Amino acid sequence: MFTGRHGAAEVAEYLTVWFVKAARQLPWREDTSPYRIWISEVMLQQTTVQTVRPFFERFIKLFPTLQSLAQSSEEDVLAAWSRLGYYTRARNLLKTARLLVNNGAELPEDLRDLQRLPGIGAYTAGAIRAIAFNRPSPMVDANARRLLGRILGIVAHAPRAEQQVWQASLDVSTAGTPRIVNQAMMEIGALVCTAGQPNCAECPLESLCKASTLRSFDWYGSVPKKQVIQRRQEVCVVARWADRWLLSRPSDGRWRGMWEFPRTLAIPDPEEAIRRLLNDCGWADVEDFEYAGAVRHQVTRYAISLHVLKCHLPSAPTGVPGEWRLASVEELAILPLPSPMRKIAELHTDPAGDHTP
Repeated sequence: MFTGRHGAAEVAEYLTVWFVKAARQLPWREDTSPYRIWISEVMLQQTTVQTVRPFFERFIKLFPTLQSLAQSSEEDVLAAWSRLGYYTRARNLLKTARLLVNNGAELPEDLRDLQRLPGIGAYTAGAIRAIAFNRPSPMVDANARRLLGRILGIVAHAPRAEQQVWQASLDVSTAGTPRIVNQAMMEIGALVCTAGQPNCAECPLESLCKASTLRSFDWYGSVPKKQVIQRRQEVCVVARWADRWLLSRPSDGRWRGMWEFPRTLAIPDPEEAIRRLLNDCGWADVEDFEYAGAVRHQVTRYAISLHVLKCHLPSAPTGVPGEWRLASVEELAILPLPSPMRKIAELHTDPAGDHTP
């Protein structure tokens, strides 16, 4: 992809000089062992560096090694992941850790072997191989894609555009020190060659960049794909008995394995949907519901309005399924709750409020 005077070796040299001077100090860069790089890269999927930093540090304290993670319960791992979102990532971390430890293995270096593990795709495999093992590998995230698309002048929506970007990433990684140049491409994309107006004066690759030369920046990786957002109405119930609240743990769906206030689709309307849900568990005589607003959040292409109803249970739970329980405020603080449910718990579970035992 890089030819003539402005070859991959020259690009790699510029990247190296810049990265040594300008790279951010991040906790996963202090120790580039495969385990730490794997955890950080999975956390960074669809999540910002600023958000990930404290989660990474806490997660590593709780599960400092592959073996300690493999020996942990899913509930403990999900609790540590709570508020980070996209919980399938945490489940796949646990699956992979158990798979490797049970087979007496460590994270492999080979790209194909890495991609056979749960939750590791082409980008994450490339990151582990390049950063942890310092082996040449293509490593293309949104930031690197935007940077390379502009440097090379790859037309948005052009045939084979994605293949060109991945090949360019591999060429640069091969020409330089993979651990450095791969991270440098992503770092420049994040800090300098941004999605809006890039700061070309601060970019070490300005003299090589077609977009900068033409002062036109809408190239491959810079033009966002149109996504159709689907709206979804859900409802949950903050149901209280004495000083405890009813929780359920779904066995499927986006929050499977985590605890939540009982939730369902708001069909035909929020109150009727919750009445049916509680009726299925033996509470057919719940009379009064208080509407407490809605929590809005987005998961991939879904914009979700989660309506909140509050009520008092007329009797203590008996004979409810094993995936239901009552929890005190202290237990709510440590159980794995998804971020929207955590917010609801903080707003609507005041033990000092009126209650009916």
